[in-house]
Amino acid sequence: MDLTPAVGAGLLAAVAVACAFWWTYFAFVPEAVERALRSATRYERGRIARNRFTFKHFPIVFGLVLYAVVAKHVVAHPTDSPSESDLVALAGAIAFFVGGLLGLQRQAVRRLAPERVAGIVAVAALCWSAGPRIPGLVPVAVVAVIIAVMQTVTLRRYDRLAATRSSRNSSANRPGV
Repeated sequence: MDLTPAVGAGLLAAVAVACAFWWTYFAFVPEAVERALRSATRYERGRIARNRFTFKHFPIVFGLVLYAVVAKHVVAHPTDSPSESDLVALAGAIAFFVGGLLGLQRQAVRRLAPERVAGIVAVAALCWSAGPRIPGLVPVAVVAVIIAVMQTVTLRRYDRLAATRSSRNSSANRPGV
């Protein structure tokens, strides 16, 4: 395969999604799991670690594998229309990866980020409507944008919640408040 501008664009789109996955995972999961492990009793820690680092990661890993299949096809044939199976794999990759993160989030902080659910729905709608009319790199690039926007909203919400918690804690620690 020669490195043509189209192949380069397909590679950039594929790597953009991989970077968005990395950011989405590492901006939340390690801190949330560490917090859960710190607050757990000595006897709960093993169960929490087992569940979160094995069973709860299966959908995330499966989503990454599905995405790898799509990325391979997009990089090799970026201007070809995506096959129906590639579009299903792309939608499935996001559903499993982001859905797995939702499961971890639910267990760690007892709530779900609605923007993550919206991200799954948006990607499914994109893949459903994309069809044979567009080059394969386009839905992949759009998925990178959807995941980045989803993660930006998640982090802003998380930062606001942390600031609210911090201000409550600091006012509770002041005498006379």
